Amino acid sequence: MQFMTQPQVSGTRGEHTVTLQQLARQGVNLLGGLKGASGDRLLFRKGLKDNWDLGDASSQRIKDMIDGYIAKAEIDAPPAEADPVEALNPGMLAGLADSLDLKQAGINTII
Repeated sequence: MQFMTQPQVSGTRGEHTVTLQQLARQGVNLLGGLKGASGDRLLFRKGLKDNWDLGDASSQRIKDMIDGYIAKAEIDAPPAEADPVEALNPGMLAGLADSLDLKQAGINTII
């Protein structure tokens, strides 16, 4: 359990799914894990797609567990519905940056 991924969940306004796909559609610049820094430039790993796939797989496992419980407990529940925020858009991963110039991006604080 120590190394299991944590699910992306909605913490505000409720009843909506948080996905990397939706964050990208909303204009969030997704980057790989931090590899290092050089001067004002941050360098990123190329593993964003792997992280993306891992998040989707984790989400599917949770849905499968819920569906399994519903079936085992013989709960009369409506069928699962597709969530449009999970829809893939191949263009979202095109042109991923492997570095970021902090000054050029106007970033002067990192927490």
